[in-house]
Amino acid sequence: MKLVDVHAHLEGEKFEGDIDEVVSRAEKAGVKVVVNSGVNPETNRKALALSEKYDIVRASFGMYPVDAIADRFNDFGEEGYLREIEAYDVDGELAWIERHKDDCVAIGEIGLDFKVVENTTDEMKAAQEEVFRKVLKLAKKIEKPVVIHSRGAELRCFEVL
Repeated sequence: MKLVDVHAHLEGEKFEGDIDEVVSRAEKAGVKVVVNSGVNPETNRKALALSEKYDIVRASFGMYPVDAIADRFNDFGEEGYLREIEAYDVDGELAWIERHKDDCVAIGEIGLDFKVVENTTDEMKAAQEEVFRKVLKLAKKIEKPVVIHSRGAELRCFEVL
C-alpha cells in the first residue's frame, strides 16, 4: 500500500531536532509522499527547503487566512490571536509563489478562518476573503490544486470556490 500525507507541517517546532527521524519513520511505515504546507513567507521557505532535502517531501505554499491580514489589523483586543503573527506583504508573497511554482505541488493552506479570533469582525472576514480570492486566482493561473483551511466559514469557502 502507498501512503500519502496530504497535509503536514514538518517545519513546526515540535519536529525541531528530530526531523530526520520523523521522515525516516514515515518512509519505513510506507509513506511515499508528504505534502508539507506553508502558511506564511517563513514556513513557505521552510517547506521548500524540506522538499529539497527529503525525497518524500513535497512543498505546498500558502497563506494562513489570519496571518495574511495581520498587516491591517493590529489591535486584536485582550484575547488576541492564538499565536504571534508577523505581518507580511501578500502581493510580494504571491509573486514569490509564482516564481517558485515549479517547486510546489499545491497552493495552501489558504482559505477563511472566522473562529481563530473570538470576535472576528465583518471587516476582518472581508479582508480574508479578498486574500483568498487573490490566492485562488494565482492557483488557477499556475494550474495548481489548492489546500483549503476553513474554520467557522465552510459555507462561505464553498461559495467563493
